[in-house]
Amino acid sequence: MSAINSLSHMLGSARYKTYLDAASGDKERAAELYEWSARVSSAWHYHISYIEVAVRNSIDVQLRKWNATQPKGSGVLFSADWTAEGEAAQPVYAILKDSLGKARIAARKEARFRPDGHPRRGITPNHDDVIAQLMFGSWSRLVMAPGSASQNNQKLLWEECLSKAFAYAEQSDRGRKQVGRQLESVRRLRNRVAHHDNLLEVDISARLNGSLKLLSFINPDFPTLAMGSNTLRPLAKADPRKSW
Repeated sequence: MSAINSLSHMLGSARYKTYLDAASGDKERAAELYEWSARVSSAWHYHISYIEVAVRNSIDVQLRKWNATQPKGSGVLFSADWTAEGEAAQPVYAILKDSLGKARIAARKEARFRPDGHPRRGITPNHDDVIAQLMFGSWSRLVMAPGSASQNNQKLLWEECLSKAFAYAEQSDRGRKQVGRQLESVRRLRNRVAHHDNLLEVDISARLNGSLKLLSFINPDFPTLAMGSNTLRPLAKADPRKSW
C-alpha cells in the first residue's frame, strides 16, 4: 500500500474525506493539503502558547493585587492567593468556583506523581501550580461570560481589576467586550488545534491579526516578541489550494 493510500487508513475515513473533498477527489493533493494543514496546526500551537502565557500572567498579577484588598468579614481581608481554597473574593469565586476546585485537585494529583529525582517531589502544590491547571476558558470567562449569560460579574471585575491587565485596551465596557471576543476566538481555535481538527476554513491572516491585537492590549511590545519565529504568514501564502 502506497503512503498516499495509507493516509486514509491513518486518518480514518471521516477525517480523510475532508481533505479529499477539498482536493476534489485527488489523493495526491489531499495528502499535500493534510501535510500543509498539520504544519499550520503546529504553527498555531506555537503562537497560542505565547498568548496563553501572556494572558494568564497579566490577569494573575492584577487578581493577586485586587484580591488582597477585598474584605472577607470581621475586618479580615482575602489573601493575594486567590486560587487557594476559600480565598477567592467575589465575583471571582462566582465565576470560577468549579474551575478552581478542579485545578486544585489536578495540581495535587500532578504533585503526587512526580518521579524520584524531581526537584519538587514531595512539595505541596502552590499558587503557580494551580494557575497552570486552569484552562484557557477560565481566563476568557473572567472577562466575558459565555453566550447570553449575565455579564454583571464580569463588568464589575473589569472595572475594579481586569482592565489593568489589558491596560492598552479601552478601559470602558466596550473595551471589555473587545478583549472578551478576542479571548473567546483564541479559546475556540486553541481547542480545535488541541483536538487536531482541520483548519482549512480558518482565515489565518484575520485570526493572527486579532490575536496580535489581543497581545498589544497587554503590552505593545508583545506582538513583536510573539512573531519573532512565527511561520503562520508564510504558511498562509503557501496554501497549496492557491496553485490548484
